[in-house]
Amino acid sequence: MFSWCKSVGWRQGLVLGWVVVVCLAEATGGELVLRYDSPAARWRESLPLGNGHLGITVSGGICHERLQLSENSIYSGGWGTLTVDPLEAEYIKRQRELAVGGDLEAAVALTFEEFKQSWKGAKPEPVELKGFKRVSQPARRPIEQTLGNLDLFFPSHDDVVEDYERRLDLNRAVATTSYRVGDAVFEREVFCSYPDDVMVMKLSSSDKARITFSVAASRDTDVLASTKKRNLSGFMAMMVKRGVPSEVDPISFKAVGSDLMTFSGQAFDDGTAFTAGYKVLAEGGRVYTKGNRIHVEDADEAVLIFSCATDYYHGDAWKESLLRTIHAASEKPYATLLETHLVDYQKIFKRVDLSLGSSRPAALPTDVRLEALNDEFDLGGTDRDPQIYALHFQFGRYLLISSSRKGYFPPGYIYWCPDLFSEWFGGHADDVNEQMNYWAADVCNMPELLEPFFDVLDSYVEGAKGVAKYNYGSRGMMISGFTPYGMTGPKDIWPGLEGRVGFPAGTGWFAQHYWEHYLFTLDEAFLRTRAYPFIKEAALFYLDYLAEDPETGNLVSFPDFSPEGPYLKKNGEKGKYTVGATFTLAVCREVFANCIQAGTILGVDEELRKECEEALPRIKPYRIGQYGQLQEWEEDYEDAGPGHRHVSHLYPVHPGYEITVDNNPELAEAVKQSLLRRIDHIDGYGYVGWSRAWFMNLAARLREPELAHAEAKILVSKCTYPNLLDTHQMGKANPDKAVNCIDGNFGYTAGIAEMLLQSHHGVVHLLPCLPGEKWPKGHIKGFQARGGYIVDVEWDKGKLTRAVIQSRQDGTCRVRYGEKTVEFPVKAGGVTVLDGELVGSVRR
Repeated sequence: MFSWCKSVGWRQGLVLGWVVVVCLAEATGGELVLRYDSPAARWRESLPLGNGHLGITVSGGICHERLQLSENSIYSGGWGTLTVDPLEAEYIKRQRELAVGGDLEAAVALTFEEFKQSWKGAKPEPVELKGFKRVSQPARRPIEQTLGNLDLFFPSHDDVVEDYERRLDLNRAVATTSYRVGDAVFEREVFCSYPDDVMVMKLSSSDKARITFSVAASRDTDVLASTKKRNLSGFMAMMVKRGVPSEVDPISFKAVGSDLMTFSGQAFDDGTAFTAGYKVLAEGGRVYTKGNRIHVEDADEAVLIFSCATDYYHGDAWKESLLRTIHAASEKPYATLLETHLVDYQKIFKRVDLSLGSSRPAALPTDVRLEALNDEFDLGGTDRDPQIYALHFQFGRYLLISSSRKGYFPPGYIYWCPDLFSEWFGGHADDVNEQMNYWAADVCNMPELLEPFFDVLDSYVEGAKGVAKYNYGSRGMMISGFTPYGMTGPKDIWPGLEGRVGFPAGTGWFAQHYWEHYLFTLDEAFLRTRAYPFIKEAALFYLDYLAEDPETGNLVSFPDFSPEGPYLKKNGEKGKYTVGATFTLAVCREVFANCIQAGTILGVDEELRKECEEALPRIKPYRIGQYGQLQEWEEDYEDAGPGHRHVSHLYPVHPGYEITVDNNPELAEAVKQSLLRRIDHIDGYGYVGWSRAWFMNLAARLREPELAHAEAKILVSKCTYPNLLDTHQMGKANPDKAVNCIDGNFGYTAGIAEMLLQSHHGVVHLLPCLPGEKWPKGHIKGFQARGGYIVDVEWDKGKLTRAVIQSRQDGTCRVRYGEKTVEFPVKAGGVTVLDGELVGSVRR
């Protein structure tokens, strides 16, 4: 066996050899722990912690521990009022007339400046839009900056270290580093508390008077050095050239007594002002400040407390708020801080349990397991390490709890970052990434984590009405851009036509989350006060946005495009804009249908419902293209990139569910062909985690278990850093040109849920896409299903053995497994237990 281990690499061989020997044994390593046998050599190996606005990664160093610090409201300034030119609406109207009338080229070629010059009437003055927390239409894209680093130095730990272990316990949201120097065992335990708004680290030793270290903060100021070492994409390089200052002002330090140090700064261009602080409490020994460092000598034990406050969250009192937070935490015993953190975190995390089978390799370091998974050798039918898929699933839930909490701005596609800037400047893209962050929130029983998302969207409504009115000449609202300081407005963000009109389908996609949240919770108060008002404004916009095709009478959309995916014109040139993108029309259908249902439930707005009912069947129907694929654009163009990472036109299968295998098998097959064509032609961006996560969810909805499992394996093995953060590879499959994008983690977690439980169209579908040969035995507990249900499912030998359905309301529940569907009455608070044949019994 050992010669075979050499041929595949000793680490992979060790794992595979071990599995060969024990594949029939019962596993013992099912705990939810990321573990490593050495410190992080690079940032991608460090362990993430968070509390909703702080994002901290722990390297687990021996002589030097680095805590990388992020705070999600630190954005560059340069903000001005969000203004619009009322002629924008006339401009869009003229473009729409040209495009829908058959002259798409003329519509796209017409610039706003040319249109204004040709305008014969009086030119109205720009209008300032209201309704923003801090107004926004910058001359360049707003830039999120990281906070800096907190470095701990241990001068006495340069001897030989043994028994090293680094862990992240997902059940506790605690990172631990432990090792032995001589006879003394040292341990550092770190967590981020949402209730106390602090990061806490306890440093301990098995011997007295052995804790000696110093701690200091730092922040990168050299913008060019920071960006160059990241090997910028073309987009980032373009944005830097548009006037990003070459340096960021350095932070200033202030000692507060002998054990507390604060540092303050500001994002450039009068952006977010911040102050952070670190305080050390010690038992025994000596604590003192010198320069910007706190020194600890010969303590028995020490506790480091860190926090950050910004003027975004705390207004003019941000400095006072920081001191209050740190002083309040320092007055509590460490055990109390930890217990408060655990109660808060575990009340969400422990609602859901997932097992996909036994895994002996679960006791091995996580990076070793990933290397083995990345090897193509297959031992047979079952996965060699199914538990790592469950670990990755729960890691996604852990990340959402760590980054999305009430009172803070929701995460974008990057929350943790090693440098001053992240790729795409830490943005919140509304063409899939922001939405994907929340796909798993309801089904994985974390509904309160949607609050930050809904809070921000609600705050945009009034300004978005102005965008709809003045940019489009329509009723309703159109959300354009997504930043902590409000919408950015369509201008000055993207080149080309979409730079003038924004992303029309984004508003409807956001509206879907409100409706979905209602379907999962059946919270009628939420529907009446938050969901329906948002859906209604989206529906009003699309009713006016759509135009009648004079040839067919169908309703089509313009200006429109399929996000980021170009096509080839007959002359070989690339094109982007279209009359009636499949994606946009699918979103319009969904918004109208949801508006009708919500209005009916609430008994309101009968006239609006009639408008939606009349418009819905007139929307241009789906078409099947030359390759048997679901057509993406108005014409059956050739893809400029047939392996492109975006699959927006497949929206009606997922995250929508207008098209299903059961209700429209022909279109479902066309969606499948579109997906397979993307996969077969995957280009240099083949290892983009969020894209693979979308592929995975689509395969699950299409009930293709082998394909869904294959995409899950690609995501975990090839789109994942050693610390399990998802990656977006920039070009060819080169890990050194990859950046972390947490939307892939969230999308993967949602994908696993879709494989094991679906609940659209009024049916709770058990194990709809289970790869039974790969994961023959397992269970889910605590998943939410639409209709107000909590569902547990068990299976063995790839077959359902037991299901438990808890209901929140009286009514009739329909449950499906395989080709069999049963229905039965349910009572609020009641529990129904079903066997593998869907034969049930009721208990209260």
